[in-house]
Amino acid sequence: MIALIQVSNYSTRRFISGCASTFKGASLKPLFTRFCSQVYRCGASTTGSRRTYGLENYNCAAPIITSRRFESITSSTTGQRVPDSVLNLSPTQYRHLADETLDTIATDLEDLFEDKNIADADVDNSAGIVTITTAEGTYVINKQPPNKQIWLSSPISGPNRFDYIKGRWTSLRKGEKLFDILEKEVSDMFGEFEFTEKF
Repeated sequence: MIALIQVSNYSTRRFISGCASTFKGASLKPLFTRFCSQVYRCGASTTGSRRTYGLENYNCAAPIITSRRFESITSSTTGQRVPDSVLNLSPTQYRHLADETLDTIATDLEDLFEDKNIADADVDNSAGIVTITTAEGTYVINKQPPNKQIWLSSPISGPNRFDYIKGRWTSLRKGEKLFDILEKEVSDMFGEFEFTEKF
């Protein structure tokens, strides 16, 4: 559906205000105001020292946003069937598990780098993202709440996605465990290493 608003030669402020006032929903006003501002500027021209606006009989079209209903995801992006245990994992449970997982990874690796005095490696844990900088490249491990997953980008093994299955973050595509991958790659770089806890 398209809402059409007839626009005449008003000043910028009155034009934008008039557009925005057509929407009673406060959440839509900022979006529509920006849209009308762009339309108004596009129609602007200058003549001498005075500015005129060629907006007479200009139709300002604004899309009306409608809601969409999404069904539960029952398969992964790679086509594998998602186990019921993953589908039934509540947002609160997921958030708790994911936070514990990222905290464990970051803390254990920080301890490793400090204990072995590894100067060319670093760990940062903020806003649901763990970034691990090594001589081999940069690891990024982050939460994906919409899918209830944890994603890994490794400079060695590449990208992977993990669902929480039977107490471990497991790749549906390869069957690999997140902590097993990290332990192997970290051990190859810095010597034998194990996490204090595995999720």
